[in-house]
Amino acid sequence: MLSTFKKSAAIVLVATLAGCASTAPKNSKDYDHTKSRALNIANAAGIDKLRDTKITEAQYQQIESSNFVMDAGWAWANYINPAPGFSSGTGLGIALASMIFTPSPTSENDSLIAWMPTDLAKDETQATELFRSELKSAIETALIDLGVVQPDIQLRESKDKSLHIWASFEHAQSQCGPYPPGTKGTDKCYVYAGIRLPTKVNAPAIVDPNQSPVYAFTLASGKQKLEVHAASESNLNELALYSSISENLPSWVFLYLAPKKTSIRNDEELAYPVVLSQGKANLFVIPAEK
Repeated sequence: MLSTFKKSAAIVLVATLAGCASTAPKNSKDYDHTKSRALNIANAAGIDKLRDTKITEAQYQQIESSNFVMDAGWAWANYINPAPGFSSGTGLGIALASMIFTPSPTSENDSLIAWMPTDLAKDETQATELFRSELKSAIETALIDLGVVQPDIQLRESKDKSLHIWASFEHAQSQCGPYPPGTKGTDKCYVYAGIRLPTKVNAPAIVDPNQSPVYAFTLASGKQKLEVHAASESNLNELALYSSISENLPSWVFLYLAPKKTSIRNDEELAYPVVLSQGKANLFVIPAEK
């Protein structure tokens, strides 16, 4: 059986696409059925300057099909070799690269997003501690699945009550370490998470059609961050590690990955925006007929 990490690397981009999907709320004033699930999530989190790419109905149905599976570099590979059913020069990967309008501070940077049900914590402080605990567990599990024997995980707290996780690691297959004595932490392969106190709001309809109260870890309460960092000489697949971490997080946690910020392998980068949810990717695409 494949490990969680290996499975994530193979199926990280199983796409959840449409606003019209069966999981979409039927009636809600803040859910836009003309937009993809990814764009609804991003907009609800305060991430702007994004748009959906329109693709043909045939392409859309092919991706939406449960039998359609992409590996981590699928759309990037379409620049050169379109996937089956996509003609040369009009591959979906080419279209996906144009999903951002003029870049903005919110859309050109990765964002950690969460809408935690209020019944899980008595107040904002406890919610932040619980969220960090969930992140620590997911990071540790993902690193162990990767094959890291002893990840160095440190917990920190700032004066403003924001909580942090720093997990540096060695992994020979990814050329992460061994590090010479005195190597700075920022020169190692690491996973970092930083979360600020949330705001208490009603959940967006994309998360809960009933829009129940939640603790919102979004841009409204300050920058929330999850960062996978490959050392300069490393070939670490950052996208696969992001996906493995996401796979081990609760359903109320999302991760927005901005274009050209995440390595896939060697010098290749994720060329398009994506929203990860429990290891699956929500793409910013809709059928042209919408």
